[in-house]
Amino acid sequence: MMLQMTLSARPQRVGVLICLLGLTMISVWYFNHTQQKFATYQLRYNTAKHMTTADSNDYRLIAYAFANGDYSLSHFGSLRSQEAYPFKSSEAHRHPLYPLLLSVAWRLFGGELRVLASVNILLNIATMWLVFLLVRQLFGSLTAAGLSALTVPYLLWLSNNAALKLMTEPLFVLLMLVNLYFCARFAVRPESLYFYVAIAFSALCYLTRINGLIVFLSTALVSTAFLIANWFNDHDRQPFGRLGRRIAGMLAGALALFVLLTSPVWLAKWTHTGNPLFHRYQQTALWATSRDEFKDVDPRQINWRSFLRQSSWQDITHRLGVGFKRVFLFPGEFIGRKFYLLALCGLGLGLALRDRRVLAIAGVTALSVSPLVWTNLVIPTLRIPFTVLTPAYVLFIGFLVYSIQHWGSQLLGRRMGRPDPPGASA
Repeated sequence: MMLQMTLSARPQRVGVLICLLGLTMISVWYFNHTQQKFATYQLRYNTAKHMTTADSNDYRLIAYAFANGDYSLSHFGSLRSQEAYPFKSSEAHRHPLYPLLLSVAWRLFGGELRVLASVNILLNIATMWLVFLLVRQLFGSLTAAGLSALTVPYLLWLSNNAALKLMTEPLFVLLMLVNLYFCARFAVRPESLYFYVAIAFSALCYLTRINGLIVFLSTALVSTAFLIANWFNDHDRQPFGRLGRRIAGMLAGALALFVLLTSPVWLAKWTHTGNPLFHRYQQTALWATSRDEFKDVDPRQINWRSFLRQSSWQDITHRLGVGFKRVFLFPGEFIGRKFYLLALCGLGLGLALRDRRVLAIAGVTALSVSPLVWTNLVIPTLRIPFTVLTPAYVLFIGFLVYSIQHWGSQLLGRRMGRPDPPGASA
């Protein structure tokens, strides 16, 4: 018996070693490839032209402040003077976690563009390894883990811009991957630890991008929905009052944890703007009726009352339709059409099988991206919703591969008169 277990474990160990070796080689290739892309742009334009955009300069500005010991986040209230800081900021809504990473690289290796661009490259490599580990744990399939990890270097928009722009997207994708993983674990086994870790990573998402606030709300809502669904499906259910007290306690703890972890941001906003929920143009985008109004009208004149005065039901339906079509139906230039179709197949299969892991991932992602569907008419970019959708797409591909492997193993086992492989039904 021991000999049989040892022999069956050997192929598994060999497979793990092959995957680790392959990921290491791809990581080295990817780092060198993207660094070469940076060098090509720098040679062609005498500088990396995208590194001089407003977004990149904003992040360099904040990273410069952090690297010099200024953690006041006063950019929320007023723009830095160009005499004190060499980079002029055009927006005052940047959150601090990504510039904090840049500042670490700045202090260790200097503030050259190549050094700062390397942070994005390393974040994408870390995401590839993280996908391998999370998919392996979530679905129990080495094949699914390896193939899912391989999609990360080929996510078109992230890979093509990693060395050319300073952007928060790679960090946000990495953090939301962990959030979705623990949401999926909670859906299968509703332990409080999984819930609070998911909430903690939604807070880190918020410290990276404003979207993290919606990720937090989505995590809380989906987790609550699974607890209620479990109660209805339990034949020996506890009194509903007891469940209600548990939900209330969890949500109160989640709010306290989120507020505590995000306190550097909302305290700075409160100090410098008088509004702890200051989000600059994002608030205006919710209620502007057109791109022109968003750009030209005083933001103080745009609110939900002005929106209702100017909009009909047809306008609202049109806005939702345009946002849905742009966000969900045309992501080819960002993720690649083949990967998009594979992700859709994984999602459809998971919904058909009512797999709780897929349902949790899809629920949190759909709720997190819904405000971006609404604002896409005013801010017509796919970059922002793509950042929210990417972690789910990668996990859906992992579920698809896992399912195909599981069914193939069952079919092969029946034909050869063998039982199902161990852990196939996990």
